[in-house]
Amino acid sequence: MLSAMATILKSSLEAGLILLVIMIGLNKAGFNKKKTAVYFGIILASVLAVILVYWVDFFGDREVFEGYLSLVISVTAVGCWLWLWQKCRQSGKDAFVIQEQSRIFAALVIILATGIVILGKMIEIVMFPSSIFLMSSNLLNTEVVLKIAGAILALIITVVFVFIFLRMEKRITRKEFMVFSSAALLVVIFRQVITFLQVLFATGVLPLTTWAVTIIAPLINNYYPMFFYTLIGMAIILWSVLGRRIKKDYPDTSSTTNPAQKRKLLAGFKTEKRWIKGLGFCLLTLILVLGANIAFANKGAKLEPPIPVSAQGANILIPLEQVSDGKLHRYSYLTLQNIETRFIVIKKGETLFGTGLDACDICGQAGYYQRGKDVICANCDVVINIPTIGFPGGCNPIPIKNRIDGSNLIINTADLEAKQEVFQD
Repeated sequence: MLSAMATILKSSLEAGLILLVIMIGLNKAGFNKKKTAVYFGIILASVLAVILVYWVDFFGDREVFEGYLSLVISVTAVGCWLWLWQKCRQSGKDAFVIQEQSRIFAALVIILATGIVILGKMIEIVMFPSSIFLMSSNLLNTEVVLKIAGAILALIITVVFVFIFLRMEKRITRKEFMVFSSAALLVVIFRQVITFLQVLFATGVLPLTTWAVTIIAPLINNYYPMFFYTLIGMAIILWSVLGRRIKKDYPDTSSTTNPAQKRKLLAGFKTEKRWIKGLGFCLLTLILVLGANIAFANKGAKLEPPIPVSAQGANILIPLEQVSDGKLHRYSYLTLQNIETRFIVIKKGETLFGTGLDACDICGQAGYYQRGKDVICANCDVVINIPTIGFPGGCNPIPIKNRIDGSNLIINTADLEAKQEVFQD
Protein backbone atom coordinates (compact mmCIF):
# COMPACT_ATOMS: atom_id res chain seq x y z
CA MET A 1 0.00 0.00 0.00
CA LEU A 2 2.78 2.41 0.96
CA SER A 3 4.67 1.74 -2.26
CA ALA A 4 1.52 2.25 -4.34
CA MET A 5 0.80 5.49 -2.50
CA ALA A 6 4.32 6.81 -3.10
CA THR A 7 4.27 5.85 -6.78
CA ILE A 8 0.97 7.59 -7.52
CA LEU A 9 1.84 10.58 -5.34
CA LYS A 10 4.97 11.26 -7.37
CA SER A 11 3.11 11.20 -10.68
CA SER A 12 -0.10 12.91 -9.59
CA LEU A 13 1.56 15.66 -7.54
CA GLU A 14 3.90 16.56 -10.38
CA ALA A 15 0.90 16.76 -12.69
CA GLY A 16 -0.93 18.76 -10.01
CA LEU A 17 1.87 21.32 -9.75
CA ILE A 18 1.84 21.74 -13.53
CA LEU A 19 -1.92 22.25 -13.45
CA LEU A 20 -1.53 24.81 -10.66
CA VAL A 21 0.87 26.84 -12.80
CA ILE A 22 -1.60 26.81 -15.69
CA MET A 23 -4.68 27.64 -13.62
CA ILE A 24 -3.04 30.37 -11.53
CA GLY A 25 -1.53 31.78 -14.73
CA LEU A 26 -4.98 31.94 -16.30
CA ASN A 27 -6.28 33.90 -13.30
CA LYS A 28 -3.36 36.32 -13.40
CA ALA A 29 -3.86 36.77 -17.15
CA GLY A 30 -7.57 37.59 -16.78
CA PHE A 31 -8.81 34.27 -18.17
CA ASN A 32 -10.71 33.31 -15.01
CA LYS A 33 -13.54 31.71 -16.97
CA LYS A 34 -11.18 29.51 -18.95
CA LYS A 35 -10.55 27.06 -16.10
CA THR A 36 -13.15 24.76 -17.64
CA ALA A 37 -10.77 24.30 -20.57
CA VAL A 38 -8.18 22.93 -18.13
CA TYR A 39 -10.62 20.21 -17.05
CA PHE A 40 -11.20 19.32 -20.70
CA GLY A 41 -7.42 19.17 -21.06
CA ILE A 42 -7.25 16.68 -18.17
CA ILE A 43 -9.91 14.55 -19.87
CA LEU A 44 -7.98 14.74 -23.15
CA ALA A 45 -4.77 13.62 -21.40
CA SER A 46 -6.61 10.74 -19.70
CA VAL A 47 -8.09 9.47 -22.97
CA LEU A 48 -4.78 9.78 -24.81
CA ALA A 49 -2.98 8.04 -21.93
CA VAL A 50 -5.30 5.03 -22.11
CA ILE A 51 -4.85 4.82 -25.89
CA LEU A 52 -1.06 5.15 -25.72
CA VAL A 53 -0.61 2.73 -22.82
CA TYR A 54 -2.59 -0.09 -24.38
CA TRP A 55 -2.07 0.54 -28.10
CA VAL A 56 1.22 2.42 -28.48
CA ASP A 57 3.01 -0.73 -29.67
CA PHE A 58 1.00 -0.49 -32.88
CA PHE A 59 2.77 2.78 -33.65
CA GLY A 60 6.30 1.36 -33.32
CA ASP A 61 8.92 0.97 -30.62
CA ARG A 62 7.67 2.21 -27.25
CA GLU A 63 11.04 3.62 -26.16
CA VAL A 64 11.37 5.73 -29.30
CA PHE A 65 7.81 6.99 -28.87
CA GLU A 66 8.40 7.97 -25.23
CA GLY A 67 11.56 9.83 -26.21
CA TYR A 68 9.84 11.95 -28.81
CA LEU A 69 6.88 12.47 -26.49
CA SER A 70 9.31 14.04 -24.01
CA LEU A 71 10.46 16.40 -26.75
CA VAL A 72 6.86 17.35 -27.61
CA ILE A 73 6.08 17.95 -23.91
CA SER A 74 9.13 20.22 -23.60
CA VAL A 75 8.18 22.33 -26.61
CA THR A 76 4.55 22.55 -25.47
CA ALA A 77 5.53 23.56 -21.92
CA VAL A 78 7.72 26.38 -23.22
CA GLY A 79 5.02 27.57 -25.61
CA CYS A 80 2.35 27.43 -22.89
CA TRP A 81 4.47 29.39 -20.43
CA LEU A 82 5.36 32.08 -23.02
CA TRP A 83 1.70 32.44 -23.92
CA LEU A 84 0.68 32.81 -20.27
CA TRP A 85 3.53 35.25 -19.66
CA GLN A 86 2.40 37.40 -22.59
CA LYS A 87 -1.23 37.37 -21.42
CA CYS A 88 -0.19 38.25 -17.87
CA ARG A 89 1.62 41.31 -19.20
CA GLN A 90 -1.37 42.34 -21.30
CA SER A 91 -3.99 41.66 -18.62
CA GLY A 92 -3.24 44.89 -16.79
CA LYS A 93 -4.01 46.89 -19.93
CA ASP A 94 -7.26 45.58 -21.32
CA ALA A 95 -7.97 42.09 -20.09
CA PHE A 96 -11.65 42.12 -21.12
CA VAL A 97 -10.96 43.01 -24.79
CA ILE A 98 -8.12 40.49 -25.03
CA GLN A 99 -10.29 37.80 -23.52
CA GLU A 100 -13.18 38.43 -25.90
CA GLN A 101 -11.03 38.63 -29.03
CA SER A 102 -9.22 35.34 -28.35
CA ARG A 103 -11.96 33.42 -26.58
CA ILE A 104 -12.17 30.32 -28.82
CA PHE A 105 -8.47 30.26 -29.67
CA ALA A 106 -7.53 30.57 -25.99
CA ALA A 107 -9.80 27.67 -25.02
CA LEU A 108 -8.23 25.42 -27.69
CA VAL A 109 -4.72 26.42 -26.65
CA ILE A 110 -5.46 25.68 -23.00
CA ILE A 111 -7.05 22.29 -23.74
CA LEU A 112 -4.21 21.12 -25.98
CA ALA A 113 -1.43 22.54 -23.82
CA THR A 114 -2.87 21.05 -20.63
CA GLY A 115 -3.45 17.68 -22.27
CA ILE A 116 0.04 17.42 -23.72
CA VAL A 117 2.01 18.80 -20.76
CA ILE A 118 0.50 16.36 -18.22
CA LEU A 119 0.27 13.45 -20.67
CA GLY A 120 3.50 11.86 -19.48
CA LYS A 121 2.33 11.85 -15.86
CA MET A 122 -1.12 10.63 -16.86
CA ILE A 123 0.47 7.69 -18.70
CA GLU A 124 2.30 6.71 -15.51
CA ILE A 125 -0.97 6.81 -13.55
CA VAL A 126 -2.88 4.80 -16.18
CA MET A 127 -0.10 2.18 -16.34
CA PHE A 128 -0.21 1.60 -12.58
CA PRO A 129 -3.39 -0.58 -12.40
CA SER A 130 -2.12 -2.90 -15.14
CA SER A 131 1.22 -3.28 -13.36
CA ILE A 132 -0.61 -4.28 -10.15
CA PHE A 133 -2.55 -7.08 -11.83
CA LEU A 134 0.42 -8.27 -13.88
CA MET A 135 2.53 -8.71 -10.74
CA SER A 136 -0.25 -10.47 -8.84
CA SER A 137 -1.12 -14.15 -9.24
CA ASN A 138 -4.76 -13.53 -8.31
CA LEU A 139 -7.08 -10.98 -9.84
CA LEU A 140 -8.29 -9.81 -6.46
CA ASN A 141 -6.51 -10.40 -3.17
CA THR A 142 -5.52 -8.43 -0.08
CA GLU A 143 -2.33 -7.09 -1.67
CA VAL A 144 -4.15 -5.82 -4.75
CA VAL A 145 -6.90 -4.19 -2.64
CA LEU A 146 -4.32 -2.43 -0.46
CA LYS A 147 -2.40 -1.16 -3.49
CA ILE A 148 -5.57 0.15 -5.11
CA ALA A 149 -6.58 1.81 -1.81
CA GLY A 150 -3.12 3.41 -1.57
CA ALA A 151 -3.36 4.72 -5.14
CA ILE A 152 -6.84 6.19 -4.52
CA LEU A 153 -5.68 7.81 -1.27
CA ALA A 154 -2.72 9.36 -3.11
CA LEU A 155 -5.05 10.82 -5.74
CA ILE A 156 -7.28 12.26 -3.01
CA ILE A 157 -4.28 13.90 -1.33
CA THR A 158 -3.29 15.43 -4.69
CA VAL A 159 -6.79 16.77 -5.37
CA VAL A 160 -6.94 18.34 -1.88
CA PHE A 161 -3.45 19.80 -2.34
CA VAL A 162 -4.37 21.45 -5.66
CA PHE A 163 -7.76 22.64 -4.35
CA ILE A 164 -6.23 24.35 -1.28
CA PHE A 165 -3.47 25.97 -3.33
CA LEU A 166 -6.09 27.39 -5.70
CA ARG A 167 -8.02 28.77 -2.71
CA MET A 168 -4.85 30.64 -1.72
CA GLU A 169 -4.24 31.92 -5.26
CA LYS A 170 -5.21 35.52 -4.48
CA ARG A 171 -2.42 35.68 -1.91
CA ILE A 172 0.18 34.91 -4.60
CA THR A 173 1.51 38.05 -6.26
CA ARG A 174 2.11 38.20 -9.99
CA LYS A 175 5.87 38.44 -9.40
CA GLU A 176 5.83 35.36 -7.15
CA PHE A 177 3.85 33.48 -9.75
CA MET A 178 6.31 34.34 -12.50
CA VAL A 179 9.26 33.22 -10.36
CA PHE A 180 7.52 30.01 -9.30
CA SER A 181 6.29 29.15 -12.80
CA SER A 182 9.67 29.93 -14.39
CA ALA A 183 11.47 27.66 -11.93
CA ALA A 184 8.89 24.90 -12.41
CA LEU A 185 9.23 25.24 -16.20
CA LEU A 186 13.01 24.87 -16.03
CA VAL A 187 12.71 21.74 -13.87
CA VAL A 188 10.12 20.14 -16.17
CA ILE A 189 12.06 21.01 -19.34
CA PHE A 190 15.37 19.79 -17.95
CA ARG A 191 13.79 16.52 -16.90
CA GLN A 192 12.16 15.94 -20.29
CA VAL A 193 15.42 16.71 -22.11
CA ILE A 194 17.26 14.16 -19.95
CA THR A 195 14.52 11.60 -20.68
CA PHE A 196 14.86 12.32 -24.40
CA LEU A 197 18.64 11.85 -24.27
CA GLN A 198 18.18 8.65 -22.28
CA VAL A 199 16.00 7.15 -25.00
CA LEU A 200 18.41 8.27 -27.74
CA PHE A 201 21.25 6.51 -25.91
CA ALA A 202 19.14 3.40 -25.23
CA THR A 203 18.11 3.04 -28.88
CA GLY A 204 21.61 3.66 -30.18
CA VAL A 205 20.74 6.90 -31.98
CA LEU A 206 23.45 8.62 -29.93
CA PRO A 207 26.66 6.69 -29.20
CA LEU A 208 27.07 6.08 -25.47
CA THR A 209 30.78 6.82 -25.25
CA THR A 210 32.81 6.89 -22.04
CA TRP A 211 32.70 10.69 -21.81
CA ALA A 212 28.94 10.65 -22.38
CA VAL A 213 28.51 8.17 -19.52
CA THR A 214 30.70 10.32 -17.26
CA ILE A 215 28.59 13.42 -17.90
CA ILE A 216 25.12 12.08 -18.63
CA ALA A 217 24.91 8.92 -16.50
CA PRO A 218 24.87 10.74 -13.12
CA LEU A 219 22.07 12.99 -14.38
CA ILE A 220 20.07 10.06 -15.74
CA ASN A 221 20.59 7.96 -12.62
CA ASN A 222 19.51 10.75 -10.26
CA TYR A 223 17.33 13.04 -12.36
CA TYR A 224 13.92 11.79 -11.26
CA PRO A 225 14.26 12.17 -7.47
CA MET A 226 16.34 15.35 -7.92
CA PHE A 227 13.77 17.08 -10.13
CA PHE A 228 10.74 15.82 -8.21
CA TYR A 229 12.06 16.96 -4.83
CA THR A 230 13.04 20.29 -6.36
CA LEU A 231 9.41 20.84 -7.35
CA ILE A 232 8.22 19.85 -3.87
CA GLY A 233 10.81 22.15 -2.31
CA MET A 234 9.49 25.04 -4.41
CA ALA A 235 5.94 24.29 -3.22
CA ILE A 236 7.12 24.29 0.41
CA ILE A 237 8.84 27.66 -0.05
CA LEU A 238 5.70 29.16 -1.59
CA TRP A 239 3.59 27.69 1.24
CA SER A 240 5.95 29.24 3.79
CA VAL A 241 5.73 32.66 2.13
CA LEU A 242 1.92 32.51 2.06
CA GLY A 243 1.78 31.38 5.69
CA ARG A 244 3.88 34.30 6.91
CA ARG A 245 1.85 36.73 4.81
CA ILE A 246 -1.45 35.55 6.28
CA LYS A 247 -0.16 35.81 9.84
CA LYS A 248 0.92 39.42 9.22
CA ASP A 249 -2.38 40.41 7.60
CA TYR A 250 -4.59 40.18 10.67
CA PRO A 251 -7.77 42.03 9.73
CA ASP A 252 -8.14 45.58 11.06
CA THR A 253 -11.63 45.66 12.57
CA SER A 254 -11.22 49.08 14.17
CA SER A 255 -12.34 50.84 10.99
CA THR A 256 -15.82 49.34 11.10
CA THR A 257 -18.53 49.53 13.74
CA ASN A 258 -20.72 46.91 12.12
CA PRO A 259 -20.51 43.71 14.23
CA ALA A 260 -21.51 41.53 11.27
CA GLN A 261 -18.72 43.02 9.14
CA LYS A 262 -16.21 42.40 11.94
CA ARG A 263 -17.31 38.77 12.23
CA LYS A 264 -17.02 38.39 8.47
CA LEU A 265 -13.46 39.74 8.41
CA LEU A 266 -12.38 37.54 11.32
CA ALA A 267 -14.11 34.48 9.84
CA GLY A 268 -12.32 35.04 6.52
CA PHE A 269 -8.99 35.32 8.33
CA LYS A 270 -9.60 32.09 10.28
CA THR A 271 -10.62 30.29 7.09
CA GLU A 272 -7.39 31.30 5.38
CA LYS A 273 -5.41 30.07 8.40
CA ARG A 274 -7.21 26.73 8.17
CA TRP A 275 -6.42 26.51 4.45
CA ILE A 276 -2.73 27.18 5.01
CA LYS A 277 -2.64 24.58 7.80
CA GLY A 278 -4.36 22.08 5.52
CA LEU A 279 -1.78 22.76 2.82
CA GLY A 280 1.00 22.22 5.34
CA PHE A 281 -0.62 18.94 6.40
CA CYS A 282 -0.70 17.76 2.77
CA LEU A 283 2.99 18.57 2.33
CA LEU A 284 3.86 16.87 5.63
CA THR A 285 1.89 13.77 4.59
CA LEU A 286 3.73 13.72 1.29
CA ILE A 287 7.14 13.89 2.99
CA LEU A 288 6.22 11.18 5.51
CA VAL A 289 4.85 8.81 2.85
CA LEU A 290 7.83 9.20 0.54
CA GLY A 291 10.30 9.00 3.43
CA ALA A 292 8.69 5.86 4.85
CA ASN A 293 8.59 4.28 1.40
CA ILE A 294 12.31 4.90 0.89
CA ALA A 295 13.09 3.49 4.34
CA PHE A 296 11.08 0.30 3.77
CA ALA A 297 12.29 -0.12 0.18
CA ASN A 298 15.92 0.03 1.33
CA LYS A 299 15.39 -2.38 4.21
CA GLY A 300 16.88 -5.81 3.76
CA ALA A 301 16.77 -6.17 -0.03
CA LYS A 302 17.49 -9.80 -0.88
CA LEU A 303 19.35 -10.82 -4.02
CA GLU A 304 18.04 -13.73 -6.01
CA PRO A 305 20.65 -16.49 -6.36
CA PRO A 306 22.47 -16.33 -9.71
CA ILE A 307 21.86 -18.98 -12.36
CA PRO A 308 24.99 -21.09 -12.91
CA VAL A 309 26.19 -21.22 -16.53
CA SER A 310 29.00 -23.14 -18.18
CA ALA A 311 31.11 -22.38 -21.23
CA GLN A 312 30.86 -23.91 -24.66
CA GLY A 313 34.39 -23.65 -25.86
CA ALA A 314 35.57 -20.11 -25.14
CA ASN A 315 32.07 -18.61 -24.91
CA ILE A 316 29.02 -18.54 -22.71
CA LEU A 317 25.80 -18.74 -24.73
CA ILE A 318 22.63 -17.27 -23.25
CA PRO A 319 19.37 -17.63 -25.26
CA LEU A 320 18.01 -14.22 -26.20
CA GLU A 321 14.47 -15.27 -25.34
CA GLN A 322 15.68 -15.82 -21.77
CA VAL A 323 16.85 -12.22 -21.31
CA SER A 324 14.49 -10.26 -23.58
CA ASP A 325 11.86 -9.49 -20.94
CA GLY A 326 13.48 -6.25 -19.73
CA LYS A 327 14.25 -7.75 -16.32
CA LEU A 328 17.60 -8.08 -14.60
CA HIS A 329 19.15 -11.56 -14.92
CA ARG A 330 22.01 -12.70 -12.68
CA TYR A 331 24.39 -15.49 -13.68
CA SER A 332 27.44 -17.14 -12.16
CA TYR A 333 30.42 -18.71 -13.92
CA LEU A 334 33.06 -20.86 -12.24
CA THR A 335 36.47 -19.82 -13.53
CA LEU A 336 39.46 -22.08 -14.10
CA GLN A 337 40.73 -21.04 -10.67
CA ASN A 338 37.44 -22.18 -9.11
CA ILE A 339 36.21 -18.63 -8.35
CA GLU A 340 32.49 -17.97 -8.74
CA THR A 341 32.28 -14.89 -10.95
CA ARG A 342 28.83 -13.30 -11.17
CA PHE A 343 27.55 -11.18 -14.03
CA ILE A 344 24.28 -9.55 -15.01
CA VAL A 345 22.35 -9.21 -18.26
CA ILE A 346 19.46 -6.87 -19.04
CA LYS A 347 17.82 -5.74 -22.25
CA LYS A 348 18.15 -1.99 -22.70
CA GLY A 349 17.01 -1.42 -26.26
CA GLU A 350 15.48 -3.11 -29.29
CA THR A 351 18.71 -4.99 -30.07
CA LEU A 352 20.92 -3.78 -27.22
CA PHE A 353 21.83 -5.66 -24.06
CA GLY A 354 23.69 -4.36 -21.03
CA THR A 355 26.18 -6.80 -19.51
CA GLY A 356 28.53 -6.33 -16.59
CA LEU A 357 29.88 -7.95 -13.48
CA ASP A 358 27.54 -8.21 -10.52
CA ALA A 359 29.92 -5.78 -8.84
CA CYS A 360 31.29 -2.25 -9.20
CA ASP A 361 34.54 -0.41 -8.53
CA ILE A 362 33.01 1.51 -5.61
CA CYS A 363 30.91 -1.03 -3.70
CA GLY A 364 32.76 -4.19 -4.67
CA GLN A 365 30.79 -7.43 -5.04
CA ALA A 366 27.63 -6.20 -3.26
CA GLY A 367 25.60 -6.94 -6.37
CA TYR A 368 22.49 -5.52 -7.99
CA TYR A 369 18.78 -6.20 -7.88
CA GLN A 370 15.70 -4.87 -9.63
CA ARG A 371 13.08 -2.74 -7.88
CA GLY A 372 10.19 -2.03 -10.18
CA LYS A 373 11.76 -0.70 -13.36
CA ASP A 374 15.00 0.34 -11.67
CA VAL A 375 18.26 -1.53 -11.20
CA ILE A 376 19.59 -0.85 -7.70
CA CYS A 377 23.02 -1.25 -6.10
CA ALA A 378 22.48 -3.50 -3.07
CA ASN A 379 25.13 -1.66 -1.06
CA CYS A 380 24.39 2.06 -1.50
CA ASP A 381 20.88 1.94 -3.01
CA VAL A 382 21.91 4.06 -6.00
CA VAL A 383 19.60 3.72 -9.00
CA ILE A 384 21.57 2.49 -12.01
CA ASN A 385 20.02 3.69 -15.23
CA ILE A 386 19.57 0.72 -17.55
CA PRO A 387 20.93 2.39 -20.75
CA THR A 388 24.27 3.01 -18.98
CA ILE A 389 24.81 -0.64 -17.99
CA GLY A 390 27.78 -1.89 -19.97
CA PHE A 391 29.71 1.35 -19.60
CA PRO A 392 32.10 2.33 -16.79
CA GLY A 393 31.58 5.10 -14.29
CA GLY A 394 30.24 5.72 -10.81
CA CYS A 395 28.35 2.80 -9.29
CA ASN A 396 27.73 1.20 -12.69
CA PRO A 397 28.47 -2.52 -12.99
CA ILE A 398 32.02 -3.24 -14.17
CA PRO A 399 31.37 -3.69 -17.90
CA ILE A 400 31.96 -6.85 -19.90
CA LYS A 401 31.53 -7.13 -23.65
CA ASN A 402 28.79 -9.08 -25.39
CA ARG A 403 27.70 -9.85 -28.92
CA ILE A 404 24.68 -11.41 -30.55
CA ASP A 405 24.98 -14.44 -32.77
CA GLY A 406 21.72 -15.77 -34.09
CA SER A 407 19.42 -16.46 -31.16
CA ASN A 408 22.13 -16.25 -28.49
CA LEU A 409 23.84 -13.56 -26.47
CA ILE A 410 27.53 -14.44 -26.30
CA ILE A 411 29.99 -13.53 -23.56
CA ASN A 412 33.65 -14.46 -23.85
CA THR A 413 34.90 -16.43 -20.85
CA ALA A 414 38.29 -14.70 -21.14
CA ASP A 415 36.63 -11.43 -20.06
CA LEU A 416 35.29 -13.09 -16.92
CA GLU A 417 38.58 -14.85 -16.20
CA ALA A 418 40.40 -11.51 -16.45
CA LYS A 419 38.17 -9.94 -13.79
CA GLN A 420 37.68 -12.84 -11.42
CA GLU A 421 39.78 -11.15 -8.72
CA VAL A 422 36.81 -8.86 -8.02
CA PHE A 423 35.08 -11.84 -6.39
CA GLN A 424 38.06 -13.14 -4.46
CA ASP A 425 37.56 -12.92 -0.69
